[in-house]
Amino acid sequence: MGRYRSWSDARGAPAIVVHKSADGVDEVLVDLSPLRLGDAEALCAVLYPGDDSREGKALRLKQQYMLCSASIQDILATFKRRSGGKANLADLPKKVTMQLNDTHPTLGIPELMRLLMDEEGLSFDAAWKITSQCVNYTNHTVLPEALEKWSYDLVQEVLPRHLQIIDQIDAMYAKQHPSAPEANYFMGKALQ
Repeated sequence: MGRYRSWSDARGAPAIVVHKSADGVDEVLVDLSPLRLGDAEALCAVLYPGDDSREGKALRLKQQYMLCSASIQDILATFKRRSGGKANLADLPKKVTMQLNDTHPTLGIPELMRLLMDEEGLSFDAAWKITSQCVNYTNHTVLPEALEKWSYDLVQEVLPRHLQIIDQIDAMYAKQHPSAPEANYFMGKALQ
């Protein structure tokens, strides 16, 4: 059975907080303290912001991260709670399946990896095994305008830890599949 979530800051969960910088540009920071009313809502005040500018792309990336992170944190908390305090994360794939439709929620993959490694203390290999068994992906279109793409530099700026994880996944894939055409590329750039 699926769930529909509309995230708010009422529970005091970790959030992404928007602050105005001195030059008037919104800066987004991860705030692990309890949320203040309106912070999460401020980040998502504009649904599907235009992505024809770097600022619009950055806002969409931040929104998608917040929504993925909140959902996956809720999934992990529910799994732990239902396990009666004796959760074995290796059993997560027996109880949880995450279906990613199109490109919007794909940050869920590095976010689950980050949570498993950085918060739960698992190795990359253990986290990847769980993630690859829990996450499924469906792409409904091949139209370029429907596929979101983030530049390497933007992801590095906004989500540096996630980019490290994506780089590790990319390197692992290239090593496991050396004859695949994309194995000769690193993040879309030809290897020399």
